[in-house]
Amino acid sequence: MPARHVVVICANLTSHLRALVQLALNLLDLHHDLAITLLYPSTVSLALKRDLASQPKSLIERVATRLETVIVDVGNAVGWLEALEIYRGRNERIIEDLLRGSKGTVPGLILADAFRFVENRLLNYPDLPPMYDYEFTPQTGSRSTLTKSALETQAIQMGAARNVDGCIFLSVPEMEAASLAYLENVMDMPVLGIGPQLNEVIWSSDDAPYETSTITEMDDETIRFLDSALATYGRNSAGYISFGTSAWPVNRPRLVELILESLLGLEDPLPFIFVKGSNAMPDGLEHRVNTSGRGLIVDWAPQIRVLNHAATGIFLTHAGGGSLIESVVAGVPVITLPFIADQPALSAFYVQIQHIGIQLHQLSSGLDGLTLGNGIRVDSNDQAIRHELFHAWISMRGHDGDMCRKEAERTAICIDPCQCLAGICMVDSTVMSKHVIVLTLPSWGHCRPEICLSLRLLTLHKELLITILIARVVKVRAEAEMSQFNLASDDQERLRVVYYDLTSSPPGHPTKGTEDDGMFAKWCEWCGDHLLQQLAKVIKGERVCESPYTTPLNHGPSVLMCDVLIMVGIAHRFNTFFTDRGLIQPMFGVICPVSTALTLGAIGEPGWPFLPAVKGYLAAVKDGSMAHEAYEKHVASNRAQYDERLSLNPMCVWELDPNESSRVHCHMRSWSMMKDSFDAIPKKFLVSIWPAFLNKSSRSGPGFYEVGPQVPFHLERLEKPIVGSAEQASEIFSFLDAHPPRSVLYMCFGSEYSPPTAHQAELLFAAIQRTGLDVVYVGPAGSRENTEMFGGSMESAETVYAQEMSKMGKRGLVAEWVPQYRVLEHKAIACFLSHGGSNSGMEAMMTGTPSIIWPGAWDQPFVANHLTHLGVGKELFQVRTGHNIGKTTAAGVHITGTDEAMSAEMDEVFVSLTGESGRKWRETCERVRVMVREDMNEGESRKNMDRLADPALMD
Repeated sequence: MPARHVVVICANLTSHLRALVQLALNLLDLHHDLAITLLYPSTVSLALKRDLASQPKSLIERVATRLETVIVDVGNAVGWLEALEIYRGRNERIIEDLLRGSKGTVPGLILADAFRFVENRLLNYPDLPPMYDYEFTPQTGSRSTLTKSALETQAIQMGAARNVDGCIFLSVPEMEAASLAYLENVMDMPVLGIGPQLNEVIWSSDDAPYETSTITEMDDETIRFLDSALATYGRNSAGYISFGTSAWPVNRPRLVELILESLLGLEDPLPFIFVKGSNAMPDGLEHRVNTSGRGLIVDWAPQIRVLNHAATGIFLTHAGGGSLIESVVAGVPVITLPFIADQPALSAFYVQIQHIGIQLHQLSSGLDGLTLGNGIRVDSNDQAIRHELFHAWISMRGHDGDMCRKEAERTAICIDPCQCLAGICMVDSTVMSKHVIVLTLPSWGHCRPEICLSLRLLTLHKELLITILIARVVKVRAEAEMSQFNLASDDQERLRVVYYDLTSSPPGHPTKGTEDDGMFAKWCEWCGDHLLQQLAKVIKGERVCESPYTTPLNHGPSVLMCDVLIMVGIAHRFNTFFTDRGLIQPMFGVICPVSTALTLGAIGEPGWPFLPAVKGYLAAVKDGSMAHEAYEKHVASNRAQYDERLSLNPMCVWELDPNESSRVHCHMRSWSMMKDSFDAIPKKFLVSIWPAFLNKSSRSGPGFYEVGPQVPFHLERLEKPIVGSAEQASEIFSFLDAHPPRSVLYMCFGSEYSPPTAHQAELLFAAIQRTGLDVVYVGPAGSRENTEMFGGSMESAETVYAQEMSKMGKRGLVAEWVPQYRVLEHKAIACFLSHGGSNSGMEAMMTGTPSIIWPGAWDQPFVANHLTHLGVGKELFQVRTGHNIGKTTAAGVHITGTDEAMSAEMDEVFVSLTGESGRKWRETCERVRVMVREDMNEGESRKNMDRLADPALMD
């Protein structure tokens, strides 16, 4: 006896038998140390014989010595329900003997077939369209009602499902990820989807590619009929009708009569084969069909051969699992007429979700007068049935049938890889992976950090599966960024990338409002709308991935992570999004690609003064104050200071609004919504993409993770350009390579807006000319990207920049984009003039590049303060505008904002790049560079990356 013994218990249904037999054979063929005892009732002995005879002889020869079939006699039981009850009692005694070692090796695993009332409720199950509960029993009027013993048997079966160690379903993980995740959650046990169990004959597109047992006379009759149909009417011209072994309208045989009459009455002949099994036909109907020249009624047909025949173009089926899979693999569209058990659900899944056919609704004898979840009303009278049947045949012979055939072929491709999973289930019984879904914004500064965080987590934690949703508008940049990570093949297998389109116009530019109208929050909600549409497809297991990620991951999400701005757009919909789909709400991770000071301020950390200022402003407006008066009182004049433990120089609330162009006063309601959104999420944690070693506050530990800059682990220079055209990258580095060390100013104010006014830009370039430095200037991203993201072009001093850079001639280079990290590493770069975005600030720290910061809004004043406090940057203060003029900062700088003051400050900062002050500045930058990298590689930031995969968090 082989080392491992498995018992497989079949039920008295042919379609169930076929699937379990094939599973047993596949397991035996994959695992040579395995023996299987297969128990089956006497009522399906002929079906078993036929199924084994249809298997490839080579397969049977390989496994025959390790497969034992045990028949369980159920006597003269009347009907399958009585047989099932007798069978259950008798096979229990056999199993007891097996467990005592009657076959030598005690079974280590028992696989048993498992079998399933109405409140007029609309149900939303994972991987299914909305369906009323009565749709799961559509033929109660055409079949005998279940007896008391049958109901007791079902109750026993359902109860038994709770007393096992795990469940194996013939489900396709790539298509039914949400269902499997849902079952695993509600059953609290491992749930494995191993795909349909099919042999080589079924997967082959040829009629009989493998040697099988002798073809029967009945086989010959059906194949001859199809051969004749092919010769007369061509490919896909014939119909095949079979309702399996137990689905038959016993109490309403009129349905069968209507189906066959509809076929005989078609103007254009549709030849068909009808399998009646052992069921009685209405008087005279069989003779009428068989003598019509259009149809053939048989007791049994070799279904796989029929479906794979070139003439077969339509399959009218009861929607049994085996029949549907065999039809999909053969590429034959279906017309479904579900009866019982899982058939209504399978019909809805394959028809409404996979779109491989259509369902007959008017033939539902138990739903008269009811409206279905798809809005169709069931009348179930002869007139409605004739009308539906006529249009079904016409539709499936035309364009709709062609489209369903293509969908069937597409679905078959998805099913095929599942064949290897039977072996995996036996070799590794753990369901090890935790699935993280990451949502990113279409704004590159709020997309790139999330991408890098995802890939670093993927590389660090081999138990994670990660799906990233990225706006197509930044696809080129995203693909280039991901290519830097050089993921190993096993890491790539655990990653899926899904691109989403911005299919509607944005509500307006989030930063260009003229009043406090919540436009930023509205823009966030607009982004959330697009993301949730795509997320719904991902969770349902639809194939929305693009090459090379061909299929979605087959686990429901354990964690959903998203940018803090996306949180504003989806938080109020987060709970219902999952509960409406029957899923347990995952943990919610909020990613903040901004400084920790802004992160904690946005969520209302005690002692952080900005949100109290916002609340005071909103209360004043509500009480009737004018918005500008309330803003001046509660924000623009607010001298409350931030906590210096965050490595900040002294800083007042009013300093968060340094430029009129930032329009901070237009975002007060949006700030408040950010805090409300965060509070509305029950299970959550925060990820701050900022170096942890800079935070000396008490805000750390569970629920808050500072993970530092997110870049590929290898920080060495890359040999190839990482994004955009090779021509543009070559031009950039050719320009830099031609310059001596520390002779070029790199200037970039990000992708959203530029802080300087046009006049200030003129003063800036005049100061640059006095330094003798050459310039690489990076302007805004392409107009298409900004139009899609924000709804219009950017408001800035771009015209001045273009004119001044043109005057510089060969001393200047203008680009829409550069590989910034590589540029900052270049020896020719003397300094980085930026807006103080968090990505720019961290890249400057990581490359040891001196920074001059001209901050706009949001976290940029914090970043400017951080870099100045560390000694690696110098902030420009005299360029501040609006309410800043005439005030003195918490650090003691009095702001006049005159041309003379601005020019003098710029000259002073640029001069400090030279001589002894420049040497000390660069030494400080180098020390901080080392500190940041140590923090990333072995410090608190790296420890927080490890903590993010903690089971307590992921579960």
